Amino acid sequence: MIERRREEIQEGRQERSKEIKERQNTPEETRMDEESIKEVDEENSRAGLSNKDKDFWEGIKEWEVIVMMETWTDEKGWEKVKEKLPREYRWRVQIATRRNKKGRACGGMLLGIRKSIEEIKERRETEEEGKIEGKIRIGEEVWRIIGIYVNNNIDEKLEGLKERTEEGEKGVRTIIGGDFNARTGEEEGWEEETERRVERGRKSKDKKINKEGRKLLEFIEERGCMILNGGTKGDEEGEYTYTRGRGETVIDYIIGDEEVREKVERLEVGERIDSDHPLILWVRGSSKRRQRRRGAEKRRRRGIWNDEGKTQFREKLGTIEEKRDLQEEIEEGTRKIRRVIEENEDKNERGTVKNKRGWWNEECTESKREVRRELRKWRKGKGEAERYRESRKEYREMCDRKKKEEKERMIREIGEAKTEGKVWELIGRVRKRRRRVNEEIKPEEWKEYFMELMGGVENRVVKGEGDRSRQEEEEIGLEEIRNVIKKLKTGKAISNDGIPNEAWKYGGEEMVKWIWEVCKRVWRGEGWPEQWKEGEIIPLVKKGEGREVKDYKE
Repeated sequence: MIERRREEIQEGRQERSKEIKERQNTPEETRMDEESIKEVDEENSRAGLSNKDKDFWEGIKEWEVIVMMETWTDEKGWEKVKEKLPREYRWRVQIATRRNKKGRACGGMLLGIRKSIEEIKERRETEEEGKIEGKIRIGEEVWRIIGIYVNNNIDEKLEGLKERTEEGEKGVRTIIGGDFNARTGEEEGWEEETERRVERGRKSKDKKINKEGRKLLEFIEERGCMILNGGTKGDEEGEYTYTRGRGETVIDYIIGDEEVREKVERLEVGERIDSDHPLILWVRGSSKRRQRRRGAEKRRRRGIWNDEGKTQFREKLGTIEEKRDLQEEIEEGTRKIRRVIEENEDKNERGTVKNKRGWWNEECTESKREVRRELRKWRKGKGEAERYRESRKEYREMCDRKKKEEKERMIREIGEAKTEGKVWELIGRVRKRRRRVNEEIKPEEWKEYFMELMGGVENRVVKGEGDRSRQEEEEIGLEEIRNVIKKLKTGKAISNDGIPNEAWKYGGEEMVKWIWEVCKRVWRGEGWPEQWKEGEIIPLVKKGEGREVKDYKE
């Protein structure tokens, strides 16, 4: 009985193998595929992580687990890229490598797991190049996520996957996804004859099967796995996963067994034009589309402080109403100040695009929108692929041109600068970027560091000179408050009340008088405002790479 079943399976495989061979690419098509892979390398070398904009980094925050491949990030580039990575995730990197000393670094991978998700640590030997994986627990379920990038070495990659697909860890679901550089037509892999299979099967807009595709299909079929593209909600038609100058292909896949398929809620080929292989997967049981920046702090507004902005701020602020309760008055006052700052900033920015990159403007934003519109139209059958490719090419060329123009403008300004101070101001505008605090520094190290600064204690109170009592002290004078406000420095980090120094400095005489009245009430013993009971320390790197506490300013 068992032997007969084996024979039936073998016969079925032989028949399917014959069908695949009949549909395989011609030698000319295969050569075109090889040339196209070279095009992929050249195009992706321009589109590495270092060129991603703020919109890209904000957009990825809605996902729980992120796998990026072909990052083209070498060790030097990684130092810059890691400053841009969302801090809500734990990141693991695989550095891109050079094929020769003079060539560009190729490959590179990145895995990000949201910090709120439990990551199961495993003893890991040196990670195989082109493969990155993580193991997580969501509720009662354990998932292994494996990212794969195949670059003319599919045999090697499939051999490396054998252990993970054959070991069969109890209670662990394994998802494999990535760029296999293989075309599989409409073959699915393991084909169990179920009602669902007979009715649906797998669809794909790319009907071709190449040599790498046959190897991939054979591998997943032997292990009872299947390709989820083209047979899952969200990608019912098997959308193209990569678009290039010569045409469109499906070379990126999500692979899992039947148990994984049952848990998958949706698979989607995204519309982001800044990602060449945008596969997105929703898994039932985990949060679906997370509200962007959910739980994140509201952005602190710096405000507009040119001459017009200062005048508008003073006029809108007016006077702050006095309250019987001091704490209530301070809370109401700071809320009003923040509201006026926001309104003033929004009014001045309306119709403009705020972006720290000097070259980015409204033209860039509109061009990016146009490319997305062309992509949607093409996928819905209302547009042409050639028009989408052309608009995408124009968008990238425009960005390259504007970057070059901005660089030339900065060089010209530096050359025309009259003073050394102006030169360094312009240079700082280009190169200055605040480094993040190294999150690998433990809280105990920070505590020990600040205790040492305060003489070995956790709290220190510095008393003023003299022995006069509070009653004998003169009340705080208006001129004292005015002088302190004048000395405030602008451009500094915003305090934990969300109000920048500029608001106090340019708030006018009404602001000075309000601060004076508040200080007098505190001095008379009406209470100590809650906001004044704690401070916020913002460490800034003063030397080195910021890897140790001693690298930061006191």
